[in-house]
Amino acid sequence: MITPSRLTIALAFTALLVALAVILLAINNQTSLAQASRIDLTPEGGSATAGTPFNVTVTAYDTSDNIDTTYAGTIGFASSDAAAVLPAPYTFQLADSGSHVFSVTLVTSGNQSVTVVDTFNGSLTDSESWSVSAGAVSSYTVTSDNYSLETSIAFTVTVTAYDAYGNVATGDNTTVVAMSSSSPTMIFDGNGNGLFGEAGDNTKTLSAGTFDIQAKDNTAAEGIIITASAGTITTNSSAYTVENFRCFIATAAYGTPMAGEIQVLRDFRDKYLMTNPPGRLFVAAYYKLSPPVATFIADHDSLRAGIRIGLTPLLWLASAALKTTLLQKLAILALALVVVLFTAVCLRRIRRSRTA
Repeated sequence: MITPSRLTIALAFTALLVALAVILLAINNQTSLAQASRIDLTPEGGSATAGTPFNVTVTAYDTSDNIDTTYAGTIGFASSDAAAVLPAPYTFQLADSGSHVFSVTLVTSGNQSVTVVDTFNGSLTDSESWSVSAGAVSSYTVTSDNYSLETSIAFTVTVTAYDAYGNVATGDNTTVVAMSSSSPTMIFDGNGNGLFGEAGDNTKTLSAGTFDIQAKDNTAAEGIIITASAGTITTNSSAYTVENFRCFIATAAYGTPMAGEIQVLRDFRDKYLMTNPPGRLFVAAYYKLSPPVATFIADHDSLRAGIRIGLTPLLWLASAALKTTLLQKLAILALALVVVLFTAVCLRRIRRSRTA
């Protein structure tokens, strides 16, 4: 017959045996942990695409640099990519035989590291780096430095392509983007030759995921939207306001900003002056200094007529520059030099004959 005292002793003895078994198991586990001298993360970096999962393998090695098939440690993952999708902490099982495959997803472009570490023994760690490129284009931005514009004045529109994770699609050098506007008079210069509205001028190809395109509108309006589209992706800009062109010297001389002569000067400005730093500096200085002069000219009809006459040679030169080939330009330049030299020789002879 089992008395209560014997039952108590039996239960206590059983509890002792369980405790010893747990201690022995823990000692065995720690012994297994201690056998691993390093853990290795493979592959040793490489290339990855944002948002696309790839596999990595974590392997434990013993002091003889053999795979530690009894490794039973718990590992955790970390990354320089704050948005990365990483595996949860994992405890190696006997069936792993010291090696296990995990899935990792990096989403931020650039060089990103992935680190694995044993949570019990921090000296068991490894880190590798991947070069992450942007994924497929999922959206565009359409921006400008200034959204308050003037009629006939060219401005820059920047189109930038992004993937689904906000990375610039720097690897895209082939997508052709079409530009359009809510204003029917908005025109573009896609080929960058300074002449707006030519066939195909409303399209441009991405270069490293972006491009700048010149645009201008000849009609004053508010709430103008510029749209970039390629395939099924369409993006609108913020609203632009286009005001009437301010009164500058040529406008004052001809009495209207819509005169054909002024358009020639605008085209010359856009093609030959706005395409280089000295030209842009000259245009900026002209816009700053000319309004008071233009106001004075606009109030004096005789001056307006004189300015129109004075602008005639400049208009001839601008038209020649815009409408001739390079060979024709060289021929005109050579002819102009001949005329200048001939005039100089004639003046010199006249002076000599007078002094003789």
